[in-house]
This record gives sequence, C-alpha cells and structure tokens, in this order.
Amino acid sequence: MFLAEAPGESEDQQGQPLIGKTGHIFRNAAERAEIDLKKCYVSHCVRCRPPENRTPNPDEVEACWPWVLKTLQIIKPRIIVPLGDTALRTLAYKFGFQKFLRKDKITNLAGKPFYVEDRKFYVFPMVHPSYAARRRDVREAFRAHFVYLKEAIPGWLIRT
Repeated sequence: MFLAEAPGESEDQQGQPLIGKTGHIFRNAAERAEIDLKKCYVSHCVRCRPPENRTPNPDEVEACWPWVLKTLQIIKPRIIVPLGDTALRTLAYKFGFQKFLRKDKITNLAGKPFYVEDRKFYVFPMVHPSYAARRRDVREAFRAHFVYLKEAIPGWLIRT
C-alpha cells in the first residue's frame, strides 16, 4: 500500500490518487523498478484537497482517519509505503511506532524500512513524489528506493 498526503488539483478533479505531475514521478519510478501498481493499493491520508494545496492540518487528518483505518482493515497491507512526512507521522502516531522515527526528518528516514511487530507490517518511508519532482538530487534517490523496495518485497512477504 502506498499512502500519500492529500489529493492535489488533478487528483481532486478526477477522484484518483497520484495522477498529476506528482503522480507521473511516482508512476514512472514504480514502472522503472518494475513494481506493478495494479497489485498495490494507492491512497491518501486525507481525502479532500486542503485549501491552497497546503499540508493537511491535524484536524483534517483526524477527520479522515476512520476512512484510512477502515481501508487498512479491509486490505490488510503487509507493506505500507508512506509517501512524505504527513503520511509517515500519521501512521506512527495512530499505530504507536513513533520510537522508530525519533525526531528525524523524512529525508533521513526515506529508504530505511522497519517492521512493526505488533501490527505485522513493514513500513518503508519515502519522500513525497512532489518533493522528488522539485529536487533532481532527491528524484534519483526516490527512484532508487523503488528499486530497493522491489528487491526487498519477496523477503518481507515471507515474514509477515
């Protein structure tokens, strides 16, 4: 499961996650790594586009959490890839694995998987594709994280 922050303008208009410019970066990286997104669930922490495309505030995240939780309960992902800090910190707070994050920024946590034993899923933080779109140096690391993810998935699925 890939979990992004909130819909952008294109996503909000078309009702699909990660389809605009950000989605192009995301899908291109997945395709290059040969990750079949048809076998993955792609969603957002917040269902509605925040005004001015700003970062969702805690109230907005909280209002959408029941929907996210229900989705997680239905699909039971064994690997969750939070795309960006909002998605990562939301999951950490809701599922109690803040200790893995310390006070590190997403840029320091990206590409470093960890297993949440009591929840029986892996978390593989990645920067948000919009950040990768803005920074060429980050884009290469973003693509490399997809390659690593593809290589690691078989072993992770055995454990969970």
